[in-house]
Amino acid sequence: MAVGWKHFSPAFALALSACTAAASHGSVPPVRSPWFGFSAPVLVQDASFRWRWVAACFALRDTNGDGSLEVTVDHHGGTFGDDLQPFLLFDGQAPERVDQYIGASPDHRFVAVVSGARLFVIDARTQLRLDLSALGANLGTDINPAFTHPAIGFSEDGRAAFVRRSSSGSAVVLVELPSGTGSVAFRTEEVVSRFVLSADRLKVRLLPSGIADTSIHTNLAGRHCHGQAASFTVFRTGPDPSRIVEIPIARSRSPLTLPENVHAVAYECTSDGAPGLASSNGESLVAATAEGFHAERGPLAWTNAELLRNTCH
Repeated sequence: MAVGWKHFSPAFALALSACTAAASHGSVPPVRSPWFGFSAPVLVQDASFRWRWVAACFALRDTNGDGSLEVTVDHHGGTFGDDLQPFLLFDGQAPERVDQYIGASPDHRFVAVVSGARLFVIDARTQLRLDLSALGANLGTDINPAFTHPAIGFSEDGRAAFVRRSSSGSAVVLVELPSGTGSVAFRTEEVVSRFVLSADRLKVRLLPSGIADTSIHTNLAGRHCHGQAASFTVFRTGPDPSRIVEIPIARSRSPLTLPENVHAVAYECTSDGAPGLASSNGESLVAATAEGFHAERGPLAWTNAELLRNTCH
């Protein structure tokens, strides 16, 4: 079984002038030159270590009618204010609207998103993407944002896994990245609630058919467009109906992807108070021009505090 990688050109991969014009109607975040920053509130959900991509949520319209664009975050990561919309930003491309950011491989080369209610894995180096929904990938029931999303898992040796469900049960499918070759690693008549994939092991949590795990709770904000949580708890109010199965798997034969370990950079604010991101030497990370975008080539990284800060004072 092989998965076909496809090129994708977002409908709004336009020149900056057109992108900015569209932003005035609330469809695309407006880019403020020369920083990779925006004139609207932004919450960064995740980012590549080398800044190949950013998953972020933007407030583009005054949806609560208070006369301003503003988002605040409580200590559990919940947001208040105007509605946030998720986007995926790649080096050299205009922002792409997605339904939800799901996760990324440990080296941040491969990014998983839901777009048009379909699960995609995108290779950040080539911009090619795999439509895992075409292979029957199931998004699962996301019962708790404190856990990894049940739709997909990544291993450190360049593989992904997803769940395929049918009337006869569930199967966990392994996909070699970036080749796209897939194989079934585990079958069961029970329901796969969630799983964890590593280089040599698949750890699966199973539920009896027709049984839901409703006894586990958290006060962490939901996964969609959340802020940074200062604290949260996960607790049960009843017995755990699931059981865990561990399946040894052979290590991947695909060449390991190169790590994207990097050094350090600084967080900057523009003179008008809009958040912006800059490299440690004071030069802009991504400069916006009328012809499009270009990226600074250098060792780049961000701390969580720098990434998740969404206002400048």
